[in-house]
Amino acid sequence: MKWVMLVLVVMLSGCATKVEYVDRPVEVKVPVKCKLEMPKKPDVTIDVDGLRAVLTYTELLECTLKKCRGEACK
Repeated sequence: MKWVMLVLVVMLSGCATKVEYVDRPVEVKVPVKCKLEMPKKPDVTIDVDGLRAVLTYTELLECTLKKCRGEACK
């Protein structure tokens, strides 16, 4: 019986310790909405000028994304 009481005391003593909270600064990243205008979509055609317009549009989209990230674009 003494052993049972000793085991119960030891097991419950782990729950009796006081929890200490440490106050420290934590860096939290907060998403910010980017307010840049999207470039106008080109008309897709199969000729060279249409493909060039699509490539230019893609480069403008990449540049807009880089500006939102704070990076420099070409």
